[in-house]
Amino acid sequence: MALIKTDTSVYSDQVLSAGGGPTISAWQNVEASYETQVHMKLLNGASITIPAKIEVEVASNTSTGKSYDFTPTYEMSITNGDEKSWTMTLPMAVEHFRIVATHATGGTVTMNVEYTRVTGI
Repeated sequence: MALIKTDTSVYSDQVLSAGGGPTISAWQNVEASYETQVHMKLLNGASITIPAKIEVEVASNTSTGKSYDFTPTYEMSITNGDEKSWTMTLPMAVEHFRIVATHATGGTVTMNVEYTRVTGI
């Protein structure tokens, strides 16, 4: 039995400028999924003094008046050239998500985010 999966890129080599932000993606629709995994990666430049952070905002619906929750915050280090990656699995009840990235202070950080949806078995 093979799974039917779809990979989608949200950000590819997105530069988070020093002191800018936040960077917020569009809502991603994952309603027709059995499971969704969000893959996130940050790569530091030089001279970071306050690290960049990524949160995944989830919603059962994006209509006005619906509640939204943030997942735990994934925080980068301040080490020059450091690279960290995380994968999180969204619960089945999540219908939409978006990425909220807080920019670092002191230098730039490069962000990559994609997600994999299981849409069939």
